[in-house]
Amino acid sequence: AVAPALASQSIRSPALALAFNKSIAQEFSGRFPSHFKCQTLNGFGFGALMKALPNISKFRIEDRKSGKIISELAKNRKMELTSDQWDAARQLLSAAMQVGITPGDIGDPLVSDTSANWRQLADQLWMSEDDFDLLADLTHEALEQQVALTRQGIINFDDQVYHSTCIDGRFPQYPNVFVDEAQDLSPLNHRMIVKGSRADAKLLICGDPKQAIYAFRGADSRSMDSLRQLRARWLDRPLAITFRCPKRIVERQQGHAP
Repeated sequence: AVAPALASQSIRSPALALAFNKSIAQEFSGRFPSHFKCQTLNGFGFGALMKALPNISKFRIEDRKSGKIISELAKNRKMELTSDQWDAARQLLSAAMQVGITPGDIGDPLVSDTSANWRQLADQLWMSEDDFDLLADLTHEALEQQVALTRQGIINFDDQVYHSTCIDGRFPQYPNVFVDEAQDLSPLNHRMIVKGSRADAKLLICGDPKQAIYAFRGADSRSMDSLRQLRARWLDRPLAITFRCPKRIVERQQGHAP
């Protein structure tokens, strides 16, 4: 948090600081000037969702929303799923949301709602063809239910990012945007940055591609390179000193991370 906090001292106009988790957002709030809006990515998405659905007076967070949808649909279809099949359907639903598939291509999808794209997701999850054939239609209906319940005010944490960026979301646009832990952002997070930035906004992106470890939950494995596409010109400011370990360890890792 120190690097962007120091840079923030020269910013006088309204700015947004996006953090990967709540603890970093809280640290930002203590270090950044008062004209900075410090939020988690989920919090930023949730705010955009509330603005897009003003008729909902109070949203209800339901952590197990997706699993309950799958269980209810299987029951209605008289399908007796094994625990592995239920989990496979839940993972496939989550993967579809992470890549930005919307049912019937409503809203503004990142990936088209086609059987080929669903099968590709299943392959990435190592799902067998038999399980995919069994679960594909159920999971697609589950995605429709996921969206419908969100519009009724019942959401989970995935909805805060997915629904706000791909279906219903009204993001405020800032002239300055700071992003931390950028190596772990997903394509949907990248879209949030675009939606939350003015066309001429200054971006400060902090991250380390050598630390990218969250691909299993939808992070873009080339997030830093993808973010570079948002602007034609960048000024790189690499950090040359680490306070995390002795110099001997740094020397040993030079071949991996110069």
